[in-house]
Amino acid sequence: MIRLSSLGLLMLSVFIPFLIIGIATHDFVMLGMASSTGLALMMDVFLIRLRGRVMCECIDCESKRVRMWVFEDKSLSIHIKCDAKVVNVDLPGWFKVIDSRFGDNEVFLNLVTHFDYSGVYRLFVNIYRLSPLRLFIIKDSVDIGSEIIVYPETLYWILVALHELGLAKSFGALEPRIPLALWGDVGEYIGSREYAPGLSLKRIDWRATAKTGKLYVKLFSQGSEASYSIFFDGRCLGRYTCDRVASALLSTVLAVHKSGLTATLCEIDKERCTNYGNVDNLLLQALHTVLQLNVVDYNQLYEFVEPSTIKILTKILGEVRYEKQKVFTVPDSPAYIITTLLHDVDKIIEIVKEAIAKQVRCIVLTPARPWIDVESNIERNAIMRSHRNVVKALKAMGVDVIELDTRSVVKGVARY
Repeated sequence: MIRLSSLGLLMLSVFIPFLIIGIATHDFVMLGMASSTGLALMMDVFLIRLRGRVMCECIDCESKRVRMWVFEDKSLSIHIKCDAKVVNVDLPGWFKVIDSRFGDNEVFLNLVTHFDYSGVYRLFVNIYRLSPLRLFIIKDSVDIGSEIIVYPETLYWILVALHELGLAKSFGALEPRIPLALWGDVGEYIGSREYAPGLSLKRIDWRATAKTGKLYVKLFSQGSEASYSIFFDGRCLGRYTCDRVASALLSTVLAVHKSGLTATLCEIDKERCTNYGNVDNLLLQALHTVLQLNVVDYNQLYEFVEPSTIKILTKILGEVRYEKQKVFTVPDSPAYIITTLLHDVDKIIEIVKEAIAKQVRCIVLTPARPWIDVESNIERNAIMRSHRNVVKALKAMGVDVIELDTRSVVKGVARY
């Protein structure tokens, strides 16, 4: 792609009026000035063609395949050198520029990845360089040679769940992630811990925070009769929202599994609840539900788990005997509601109202930016307004709303 530079635009702005005036008035001076500027533009185009494609190359780059999780940030340094002056670069939206330095014919970039979606990405950098007479800016695309495979967060929690169930070994390559915490305030104070998404900011331990310089919250015992209700709505819009709700379900269920407490899993769209006295069955059902969302395919699982393990898992999922089912009802125990807040909102509001009337604590887990899964700007704006209005209404009711994203806490929005 070729476009005029600022100098080239100036030359063109001189050429056109001088040419018109010169022809209209038969002014040879005007025609001479127009000819000079026009000749310069034509000469630059000729030199571009004569010189051919000016090569830009990445220095010390090599073809490689990088694997990472969608919640990870990886740093990358790039040095690109061209045979002409570099004036600008254009990068994919999933990179953030930390630092950039331009030389005469080269550019140095320090970048950090920032992915919203899982998938396979190829890194290209668009370089904008000047023509020989600097009247045009030429765009070249440079292949850095790196292919980045980004795994969904749901896959991470599936692997952790398989490990918890004894179906797979430990995965040393996995960076530890903190499951959504299920500590409530129904028992006695038992200590404090560093803040993690899922813990209420209303229970900040200011003394421990001031002492350590990190955000700490108070923890309370659950009592021997404590249990949880998990309301789940798997209806989602695309890769971002599906990964958020699926990973939230598995993370929450894993926390229940670690606690050893009983739980009820309710499907909002089917208006059906199932009691799970056996936490292994609860975790297996969560795995089954998540796999049905197709956020993760089995080819991705095979990269971490042997096919025989998947075969065993499939067999176990088919043999799971569900515990007592009951009609869709408002919980009598702390409730976690996992939803995009884009479907059956009236039903969710009613659940929250009745739970509040019973003095039951509710926590709503929802994707922070569900609108990024749609392409239409009109639809994006409509979903953004709807989601923010519902979140605002729930917070006004005193509900803890955790907006889940692929990163840590940013601007007060809890991300895990």
